[in-house]
Amino acid sequence: WHGPYLTVGARYTCPGGSEAEGFDAPLARLGYFPSETFSLWARRHTDEWIALEQGLSLDECFHALKTNPWFER
Repeated sequence: WHGPYLTVGARYTCPGGSEAEGFDAPLARLGYFPSETFSLWARRHTDEWIALEQGLSLDECFHALKTNPWFER
């Protein structure tokens, strides 16, 4: 958690026997609001966060993380 946001990360691996084992990077973040709803944010290649959806339940956020093309890696 960082303030009202929960950041979800992803682990990327380097193919081809690279010396580097991989790296971790932020994938998404969930913004929490007192009304028990969340907003879902995606991180662009420019490191800018953009809001994709608002007013979601936690289950809806997790479903979107599995099905929304923004989060396919």
